[in-house]
Amino acid sequence: MLGDRLVSLELGLDNPDRKLPQEIGSIVYVTCTRVTKLQHLFVSPILPAVWDKIGKSNMDVRRRTMGQQLQSAAESFAVSHGKHDEMKTELSWIPDYSGNDVE
Repeated sequence: MLGDRLVSLELGLDNPDRKLPQEIGSIVYVTCTRVTKLQHLFVSPILPAVWDKIGKSNMDVRRRTMGQQLQSAAESFAVSHGKHDEMKTELSWIPDYSGNDVE
């Protein structure tokens, strides 16, 4: 955990002609989840045309498709083992972040 440290994400995506790294979605996700406050995150400029491309690579599409397939398989498994209600309860759980500032 990086705590209150500044995290800088320099992707070089201020040029619309530059090729997006295939794992750009993962890079942005990991960077954003390493700070406890967004004020400690600096992301270099990213053109709107480039933002429109993020999350649309073949790898991102396959990842989402696989996630949907896994969720469907998990639901089928839960139904066949009489655990569907328990699964729905667990999936509807919402974490409480209200005390994070104190920590």
